[in-house]
Amino acid sequence: MVDPIRSSGMQVSRITAPIQTPATAPDQPPATPVRAEVPNRDTIQISYAAQAQALRQQGLSIPEISMQLKQDIKTVTSYFPESAPPA
Repeated sequence: MVDPIRSSGMQVSRITAPIQTPATAPDQPPATPVRAEVPNRDTIQISYAAQAQALRQQGLSIPEISMQLKQDIKTVTSYFPESAPPA
C-alpha cells in the first residue's frame, strides 16, 4: 500500500521580486503648437452685394441682411434695385 502524503514540516516561502521604481522620462520642453499653412488660393472673398443676394434668396429680410453684414440699411437696399424706392 502507498503511504499517504504527509506534511513533513517544510515551509514554502513566498518569493518576492525586488521593488523596482518606474523609470522617469527625461525632462522635455513643452510642445509647441504647429499651425498649418492654408494657401490663399483656396479662399475667395465675396462682395457684400453677392452676400446680400445669397441671404435674400435664403429668405432673409433687408433689415436682417443689414444686421448680418453689418451694413447700413440704405446700403443693403442699394444691392436690390427692384426693391429700392424710386429716386
